[in-house]
Amino acid sequence: MTGDGNDAQPITVLIVDTKGRVVPTADLPVTFSVSGPATIIGLNNGDPTNHEPEKGSQHSTYRGLAQVIVQSKLAGRGAFTLRAASPGLVAGEASVNVIAAPEPPAVAEIHP
Repeated sequence: MTGDGNDAQPITVLIVDTKGRVVPTADLPVTFSVSGPATIIGLNNGDPTNHEPEKGSQHSTYRGLAQVIVQSKLAGRGAFTLRAASPGLVAGEASVNVIAAPEPPAVAEIHP
């Protein structure tokens, strides 16, 4: 990701069994947190009948899946870690590198 404060990345979260297979019957509440140069800007699970808020830090899965959209922070660099946890399950983490962004092109300010 680019650390320009505008770049966003969807991350798919899967509830899996011990063999790494998606558990399609797992409709569970998941709490998300992010550390590092990014922030959570959206949550969803693909269920058209779900009316949970798409902002915040908690959302349920649908057929074992959820999606988190994270956005880089302005002047961010390094790596951020997204963590997903649900009661009774082993928490999962994913890290994404954020690279420094060049200054956007601009016209110099003119003073009369």
